[in-house]
Amino acid sequence: MLHKGENQQALDYIRGQIQKVRDAGENDVTSLEENEAEALIVLGRYDEALSVLANLCEEEELQGCCEQTRQTRLMIRAEAFACMGKIKEASDSLIHWSQLQLRGVVRWVRIIEKFCHYDLTYNTWQTGGSLQQILERHMAAQAWRAAIDTALIHIRLAIARGATWTARRALAQAKTCLPHLRKPCGADVALAELERELAGKAQEAPLPVPAEALYGWLEERARLRFKEDHDDVYYLAQRTGPATASVIQPGWHKHPQHLNDTVVFDVALLNTPPEDEAGREYFIGLYDSVEILAEGGYAPSWFIDGVHPGEALFNQFADSVRERGERSG
Repeated sequence: MLHKGENQQALDYIRGQIQKVRDAGENDVTSLEENEAEALIVLGRYDEALSVLANLCEEEELQGCCEQTRQTRLMIRAEAFACMGKIKEASDSLIHWSQLQLRGVVRWVRIIEKFCHYDLTYNTWQTGGSLQQILERHMAAQAWRAAIDTALIHIRLAIARGATWTARRALAQAKTCLPHLRKPCGADVALAELERELAGKAQEAPLPVPAEALYGWLEERARLRFKEDHDDVYYLAQRTGPATASVIQPGWHKHPQHLNDTVVFDVALLNTPPEDEAGREYFIGLYDSVEILAEGGYAPSWFIDGVHPGEALFNQFADSVRERGERSG
């Protein structure tokens, strides 16, 4: 009912189900109470939602439930606080989007939109980078509705901070998702309005940082962390944007090949830059890889031991490999 906009009817139905379960002698209505809190948030009754969540989010109660349930309850509480403008309290319950399943990620996007509404300092290129990653992940998973909902928020925030290029890119991606919806439910109208708004903007907006700092990304290297067979594997990469990089290191022996892969990474640093200027000059940021946008096209690496045969023989070997339809690195 909530997705149809029948919010009060949904709340009445959920509370009726809770009463029926209790009348039947059952005490466990926690999943229904989660639904009740969600309905109250949609209705704007945030204090009531927090009251319902109070027992569900007690430390002892959270320790006794599975991880997915724990995340769901904390994220519902974070959304209630965010809707009230209580950003600190919301942040205490907020879980990073990369740890969440689809429904949790959708809620994370809504929460971040509230953060930016109440505090403009949250509307940064880092926030935009996360939203772009989420948008592209939804598209890859063919979660078309979630992709468009994310794009709408992403575009509005990008316009608000003057990032018109980012907004136009997200708009183009969102428009490719529209034909996949059974019913647009207003998504087509919302995108058309944003397209008209963007048409009235200057093609180029002032850069949020000096140009030399913006292009500085293209000179930075990063050591990306991949999860392979439950192990952490690290590869050197060249940054191509705020949250993208191209792997420049051949794959390890018996590991998947990532050379020349274009990768989206989480912009949160895993290592800490040195405090001194000299140390920072040679610092390489370490980031978690999130998604491979395009494979580099290289075959697995081969380990060859022994004395170097010389350039002529090595080139002959490389040519032979190419003839087999592979690319040597």
